[in-house]
Amino acid sequence: MLEKKIVGVVVGSNDPEAHQKSFQEGEQVAKLIDDFGEFEACLIEIGKGPWLLHYDDSKATFDKEKFGTIIRRRRVKPDSVLILTKGKVGETGELQEYFDKMGVPFSGSGVEDTRQTFNKSECNQIFKSEGLPTVGSYLINNSKLATEDLFDKIEKVFGFPCIVKPNRGAGSKGITKVETKKE
Repeated sequence: MLEKKIVGVVVGSNDPEAHQKSFQEGEQVAKLIDDFGEFEACLIEIGKGPWLLHYDDSKATFDKEKFGTIIRRRRVKPDSVLILTKGKVGETGELQEYFDKMGVPFSGSGVEDTRQTFNKSECNQIFKSEGLPTVGSYLINNSKLATEDLFDKIEKVFGFPCIVKPNRGAGSKGITKVETKKE
């Protein structure tokens, strides 16, 4: 009998609360995959510290060089991965680059697409070049450029309130609604 292919459900975050939520969601997805019966599932937990592979009610340190680990005298090596991480850990393109390097198919966008969408300004420029509608934006590359003159210009062009977001932020972290120029 042929062994079932293994889907690695990649979970985790550098933020403890988001890490826990990602882990719980990943457990639910892994159970669905197992219950479906066509594949086996394992969790690959990443974030701060060593990667861990959870399989068959056990866990072991994940060997990134061999892309797998040994659990209960069985080599567990995912054939593909489903990325369910939260925050920067899965949004910068580094994780996708690792899976590409290891020759492991993964869910979501490729390396370059992920990097481009992580950079909000670059992504916005691509949308504009393709004729897609975008929200007005202004990139401040350096906090030293954030002068009264610049704030006056922003007020004239965009008005207040406006939204401030880190160019390379993940999810909704760092978003601030600015009501007045003084803020």
